[in-house]
Amino acid sequence: MNKRAKISVILLNLGCAEQINKAIESVLCQSFVDFELIIIHDLAVDYDACKISHSQIDRRIKTIKSRESSDNSWKIGLNYIEGDFIAIMDAKSIMHVDRLRIQYDFLKKNPFICVGSQGWLIDNDDNLVRPLDRPTDPELLKISLLKEDAMLHSSILISKSFFLNSDLSAFDKCSSPYTFYEWMAGVSSNLRFINLPDRLIYNRLHENEKSSTIEDIEAIRRGRLKVLKGLGIVPNKRDTYIYNHLMDAISLTTQEIQLAISFLNKILRRNLHLKIYSEERLFNFFQSTLNDAYQRSKGNFWSLDNDVYRFLELTLSTGKIVLEFGSGNGTDQLLKRFRVISIEHDFRFILKRARQHKIYYAPIANGWYEPSKVTLAIRRYKPDFIIVDGPPQGLRKGILSNLNLFSEMSCPFLFDDVNRSDDFSIMKMFCEQLKYNYRIIKGRNKSFAYCEKII
Repeated sequence: MNKRAKISVILLNLGCAEQINKAIESVLCQSFVDFELIIIHDLAVDYDACKISHSQIDRRIKTIKSRESSDNSWKIGLNYIEGDFIAIMDAKSIMHVDRLRIQYDFLKKNPFICVGSQGWLIDNDDNLVRPLDRPTDPELLKISLLKEDAMLHSSILISKSFFLNSDLSAFDKCSSPYTFYEWMAGVSSNLRFINLPDRLIYNRLHENEKSSTIEDIEAIRRGRLKVLKGLGIVPNKRDTYIYNHLMDAISLTTQEIQLAISFLNKILRRNLHLKIYSEERLFNFFQSTLNDAYQRSKGNFWSLDNDVYRFLELTLSTGKIVLEFGSGNGTDQLLKRFRVISIEHDFRFILKRARQHKIYYAPIANGWYEPSKVTLAIRRYKPDFIIVDGPPQGLRKGILSNLNLFSEMSCPFLFDDVNRSDDFSIMKMFCEQLKYNYRIIKGRNKSFAYCEKII
């Protein structure tokens, strides 16, 4: 290169051979030309399959085949940057033609260290799916970090000197929106950042990326703790549990909401002393979050309502083993009388509620809970009773493809929500195939089915 680049674009290729050339093309077509493009190839990726032809004809491209695992690939790329600013780029994304120019001009003229933008979600054929909106008010953006990432990861342009001089321990695993949030949460007290109103990035939707992984959620929760630490608050185990459930929009009981209010008031009092956030804006943010929590908990916060619990009290003796598909606040109530084993596909709910509570993480595989985890739970604990209250979102019918898991069992089953026609049909077919009789019990809010083996 004849002159040092002003911007270093870092693109980490973690197996996106189909789309990476579109990403590269969108960088090379930028109206801003003083950049270098650093492409880092992870060892696990078929490098030759990517068919990157541009590197032979464009001297702005640096291609690095990482000799490390993906845990360190992104950090390795930082050793090669020459620009004054670092632009984050995802191999599945596309840049607007003016992205680098607009963001570079803004940072040169304004007292900010980091800038992001709005974006679009696109499908594999580059069709627009929906807009991706992030806060443009710097104050609201800073407050939003108390909950989640408020910047589009692949839209970020940041000062190299600030980035490299900060703690990069959040990048022990490959860079992602979640690890980047964890890093940003740790430095937010010193970072001046903003989102522009322009839509400068197109993020691609992939079918296998619709839900967060365990690592993603752990990174988000570590990030929240870092923001709280910046306020001088180190929550205990109970407060951490309540705070994460509140921010993850998981239903809380009335008692838990009161505990959440107490903890949020602690944050408000601390901020009153430190004046990190606008008092009014922070209060409004917490009030809106609590209003949403009240709506989720209103009336029947547990899908298995009190009628179900009263029925189980009359049906089962204390200490019996109950296996439940799906877990939630109602598990607390079950644990008062029974030994509960839970099967859960959503990592946000993987929380033991008592010392004797065992919970199995069984991700969705082929439309239902991973069968090996279900088999392990059944064989190890030999349940006296099974509750079918999950998985949600139309996945419950997957139990019909796994009837072999229950063919040797004779314990009773309870199917919830059979007032819904689809769930009733699933329950009825289950009973017919495995030779169970069922009876419908109508509660105040809904109906459930009690199923007994035909002798």
